[in-house]
Amino acid sequence: MSYIQLNNLFNEPIVIESVDVKPNSKNSTLMTLNGILNGLELGKEFQNKTEYQNIKEVSQAIFNQYQTRLGCKKYFYKFIGLFFTTNLSEINDVYNKIIKLYEKQKIQSIILEWTTNSNLSQEKLEKFNNAISDYLINGNQIKLELPEGLDLNTLPDIFNLEPFSSRLKILSISQQKLTKLPPSIFTLHSLGYLNLQYNNLQSLPPEIGNLKSLRHLFLSDNHLQSLPSEIDNLKSLVWLSFSANALQSLPPQICNLKSLKLLFLTNNHLESLPPEIGNLKSLSELKLDNNVNLTQLPQEICRLPSDCQIHLEACGLSQRVLQHLRETCDQEGYNGPHFSYSMALSFKIDPHNIPSISSILEDFFEATGRPRNTFPQFMEFISIENQSKDSLKVWLYRLKEIADLNRPKSSK
Repeated sequence: MSYIQLNNLFNEPIVIESVDVKPNSKNSTLMTLNGILNGLELGKEFQNKTEYQNIKEVSQAIFNQYQTRLGCKKYFYKFIGLFFTTNLSEINDVYNKIIKLYEKQKIQSIILEWTTNSNLSQEKLEKFNNAISDYLINGNQIKLELPEGLDLNTLPDIFNLEPFSSRLKILSISQQKLTKLPPSIFTLHSLGYLNLQYNNLQSLPPEIGNLKSLRHLFLSDNHLQSLPSEIDNLKSLVWLSFSANALQSLPPQICNLKSLKLLFLTNNHLESLPPEIGNLKSLSELKLDNNVNLTQLPQEICRLPSDCQIHLEACGLSQRVLQHLRETCDQEGYNGPHFSYSMALSFKIDPHNIPSISSILEDFFEATGRPRNTFPQFMEFISIENQSKDSLKVWLYRLKEIADLNRPKSSK
């Protein structure tokens, strides 16, 4: 075999099929395979040295110089011997099979070590191992969904190995107790869907930006306090959910996601939005409900598409801000998004600082353009001092305020 053929062998793309994984305590096969693969890789360093005339001399030199890095000598020479009896195509087939077995053994070894350090019950470990095995056995499977409720606080760092690295496109690890993610998850360049909802994640590493094929990212119900600026590398994202976290602000870079259609941020601690929010020209829905600290909106939010629905229920926006928003939307030629908000306003109203119920009802009828009605029994009820009356008074006041905001501008 010539050195050119040897070089072609080393550079041949490796195609990995599925393998089964059932962790055990034996690592001898892994050591042997590691030795063989080290030998093949080290062969690259010798293929251009003219003092070696054939593959046997190359392999002997490799073994003599790097024997501490190799595994079992017998198996190493058994593999090298294939060069004398087979053609390049057959050697490639054997090489691929050994790579598959090596990856299987390596996954097995990592899971075994992870299992040893885990506090999970045997039942939950078995469910985890079965999910991994089912994915590996099925060579056409692109989805890995771990059973919910396993109470996983860590994961084995296996996702940079085959077949995960090339085949995995959908990964769901929800309703666990993850506090951090293994670095190998961020090497899944084919991943298009990642579900990490209902965990205990407090931050995302900058490497999240490496998942450039990602279209759906779900991180609701975690403990995230901030987002990395590298999130703008996820140019393919169409759906992004960070609801029920502890976000106080958004990085301006999130507004560079030109393909983003759905952005869910309900139940956070947002105090403001970046002015760049108006750059999300593909956005069709923005959920900001129950951000009680959100007291203002950037004017640029009105530059979002006209078919975009923005939900502001139970935010901290004052009546003045909502009034200004309403006036902006009522302007002739307005072609911005549609805003929705409800009576469940987040700010507190002191019932002693607002008009009487009778006055509120009069204002309500005026705002809605309805004829004034009298309700004798109702008025008799509200004449009695009680806690229900105060609650009703506040509710009616909010109803009147919403009615006033929705009144056509010409009638104000």
